[in-house]
Amino acid sequence: YPFTEGGKIVVAFFFLSAVLGGFTLDLPLYHVSVSVFSLTLLAGFFGGLLRWGDYQITGRLDERVFVGERLRGEFVVRNTGWCPAWDVQTACVPLPRGWASVTEPAVVPCLPRNGEAKFQISLLSDRRGEYELCEVRTFTVFPFYLFRNELCRISVGRVLVLPRGHELQSINWPPAQAGQSTGIG
Repeated sequence: YPFTEGGKIVVAFFFLSAVLGGFTLDLPLYHVSVSVFSLTLLAGFFGGLLRWGDYQITGRLDERVFVGERLRGEFVVRNTGWCPAWDVQTACVPLPRGWASVTEPAVVPCLPRNGEAKFQISLLSDRRGEYELCEVRTFTVFPFYLFRNELCRISVGRVLVLPRGHELQSINWPPAQAGQSTGIG
């Protein structure tokens, strides 16, 4: 969860370059691994600074949905802190088994002081049942899109996924026999 896809690639590249460049300090690959490590530390530091702000999230998801239909929700994130937040996203992560997010994460480039942004979340379940969904989290991927630094979260509670019925094309109902007290006839 904390690493973005790009962050996972950078960390893998760091370990690969550190192993290959660790044999001698004269290779340029060693300097590349140190630079990538410094970039990762810098991104973690500046992204962590934004967590000191004050953010609030409100909204909710639907309480019931049929299998194969989208579970939708709208959330509003407010920045009540002293500094703006950059590259803000909202997602319901991690999702339970059988669930998938069907919306691309929207990114708000800058959430100014005392500003707010609206986010839409759509989820899809392929199994019926009652689920306790994880919390909807607002995070920043600033800088460099390497880490997800959480800003705030809200609990969405339980969701009931109902089975989907199938329409009958026809019904074959046998007629009642003579003298039968019940049935169609």
